[in-house]
Amino acid sequence: MTEETRYIGSDGKPINLAQTTGHLKLDLTKVKKFAEPQPIEALDVQLESCTPSPIASHSQAESGSGIDEITHCPINKPGEKVQAHIIQNNLEDNAYVSDMYVGNPPQLVRALFDTGSTNTWVLSHTVDLGGASKERAYNNLTSTSATYTPQKAQIFFGSGNLAGHFITDDIRLGSCEGAKSSGQIHIKNQKFGNVEKQHTIFTGSNFEAIVGLAYPALAERGVTPVFDEMIQQHLLQSNVFSFYLTGLEDERKFGIKSDLTFGYYDKTKFDGDIHWNDILF
Repeated sequence: MTEETRYIGSDGKPINLAQTTGHLKLDLTKVKKFAEPQPIEALDVQLESCTPSPIASHSQAESGSGIDEITHCPINKPGEKVQAHIIQNNLEDNAYVSDMYVGNPPQLVRALFDTGSTNTWVLSHTVDLGGASKERAYNNLTSTSATYTPQKAQIFFGSGNLAGHFITDDIRLGSCEGAKSSGQIHIKNQKFGNVEKQHTIFTGSNFEAIVGLAYPALAERGVTPVFDEMIQQHLLQSNVFSFYLTGLEDERKFGIKSDLTFGYYDKTKFDGDIHWNDILF
């Protein structure tokens, strides 16, 4: 066996290594594996239980019968109402974050869903985090659906502050698990803050977005909160959302996970009846 025949490619032919710096050059082909919705887990791994089948064509995806190439979720059909299940990842019992996608093509970020604030903020790729590297960030310049606005704001939280201009762009939510979700929520032209400056909120490894779920009366001028935008765009089977939050100890002991649902609530997560109360605001 020589250096030239030590490595064999999938076609059965020898792979020749570069003779200068020892690097290997390969021509790779992207192969789409699944046509059915697959779970989007915390680490974006595909489970062994997924059943491979030919992927829908690009024309099928555009017509609404395929799945998104980035999120691996069904592309919403016009007028279709969904219920979506979102996995919540526990950050040391201090916060819970979930994946969401912003823009077209979709850019993956981690979001903290906050019932104590109303506006949505997404970390810009231009922000300097004091030398810390950003695992993920949003780049409005690479999104074909992003629209920059002159409106800007500065918000103060208990843990820090942030500021930036508002942008409108698409947002996708939901892990599109077949057993728990009927599809992914695709919010079009959502108005949110593009974080251009921040202090002690984003670390580069915790999360890249804050999604406010509080009442619209608290929002910045001209901003419709994410949940109210879902309602106005008639995206949900039922206009409700719910949290199921667990501690790390229970997660380790019982293997349970925290989650967030839009369009329904999971009746298996509680005993007894729900008592509904009007809220005067």
